Amino acid sequence: MNEELPDPTYPEGSVIGDFDGQGNPYEVQELLHRPHAFALMHGDGGAKIAYGQLLWRVDGLDFHFGGNSVTLGSGKCTGAGQTDTVNQPIKGLDVVIPTLNDPDGDVMDPTIPSIYHQLNGYGDVFLYWKADLSGPSQDPPTERLTECWVEVGGTTSVIDIEAVGVDNTDHDRFAGAPLADEEIAGTYRVKLGAVNVNENVTQDISSDVYWSIVVLTRYQAD
Repeated sequence: MNEELPDPTYPEGSVIGDFDGQGNPYEVQELLHRPHAFALMHGDGGAKIAYGQLLWRVDGLDFHFGGNSVTLGSGKCTGAGQTDTVNQPIKGLDVVIPTLNDPDGDVMDPTIPSIYHQLNGYGDVFLYWKADLSGPSQDPPTERLTECWVEVGGTTSVIDIEAVGVDNTDHDRFAGAPLADEEIAGTYRVKLGAVNVNENVTQDISSDVYWSIVVLTRYQAD
């Protein structure tokens, strides 16, 4: 005989209020599973946000100029645009776990019951990340993202990495110098949603965030 299950016992603060699961049995339905990435809710004096990740990849495309031909990667594109061979590796995804409130904040915790994290205020909630295409001093550099964090308010400025001008001069942003900082580094963001007092939560993104770019490198062929 099937026994009817009792109604779930909601943690203090109710379903639409502030709760974290501490001291509550795992049988409580809302805590049996991880919420969707970057899920927002009302917290104690500010928004709360669930664990999420930034998935990213940066690929390079090499052009070698010389005479009437252009070499693409380790292959060759003739002046007529025909390609003989191209050997460009396809990069896998890298994962960054954001920090809270600023780049030096605590790292998000993915475990239950600590999966919701308190932010320092109400308002629009953004995911920020900084990219430095030159990476650290290693050959080849592998770390292009230097910082990633969740912030309420969105006061941090957004800076786009500059586009490459139309030319055939040497230009390698992966190498860094002698390029200017604005050509190799930038700050980006996406709005995850908004949490305000006495208002329903607005959830603009309900998944991990994905960032993928292709960087052009060019120089005169030997």
